[in-house]
Amino acid sequence: MLLSLSHVASEAHSRSCHDSIPLGAVHAVVGVTCVLSMVGSVLIILSYFIVPDIRTKAREILVNLSLMDFMAAAANFAGIVINFDNSLGTGIDNSSHHHMTHLCLAQATFALYGTVSSVLWTICIAIYIYLCIMIGSKLLAARSVMIFYALSYGVPVIVTVWYVTTKKLGYDVISGSGWCSILVYRHYGERLKVMPLNTFFASDLWVYLTMFIVPVIFISLYCHLKIEVCMCVCVCSSSPSIVALFPGDSPVD
Repeated sequence: MLLSLSHVASEAHSRSCHDSIPLGAVHAVVGVTCVLSMVGSVLIILSYFIVPDIRTKAREILVNLSLMDFMAAAANFAGIVINFDNSLGTGIDNSSHHHMTHLCLAQATFALYGTVSSVLWTICIAIYIYLCIMIGSKLLAARSVMIFYALSYGVPVIVTVWYVTTKKLGYDVISGSGWCSILVYRHYGERLKVMPLNTFFASDLWVYLTMFIVPVIFISLYCHLKIEVCMCVCVCSSSPSIVALFPGDSPVD
């Protein structure tokens, strides 16, 4: 999610010559968001290890989600603090420039991995709740956690390695806002080509999946629980032994 914020900030930076969007304000908003995300993640992780009574499988999934949120937030916050505009945006090629290029790639890599993994862990939480309530099998839900680990940590590795090896991560003075991210633009001589598929497979695809899967699961859960409650009310109202316990609530002829 935070990677999407960086794309919004990058677009604001690219339009700065036409719009009155102060880049400092963009950095401040994203910086505060990153700090709040890191603080919340640390509190959730610490509570899991400090309080043994809450060490359930559901809490374990939440801890992994918090860990990946912390990674993405820390990576984006590091980009704001370092501000690659001052080093890579000058166009001066020296030893410091090469060092900052490697640092830029590391920052973008951690941000991409943490973002994709956190989105997948969000989907896993919804699936875990679905298995516990709709299927009614806590054993199946518990066994599915290992699959969640493979999915939420394995898929981001594939995506990140692909983006690193194909050189789709880095800094671009056009789409940069002080930190490094997915390269939306690529220079071909004097021409500039926009590559929207770069952002689609790195963040948009997983966000869209989350926006579809999570609401579908929770709407299904809502309908399921509503039907269960209605059936329970019908059973209670038709049972003489239960009605006898509450004579004042019996229907009046």
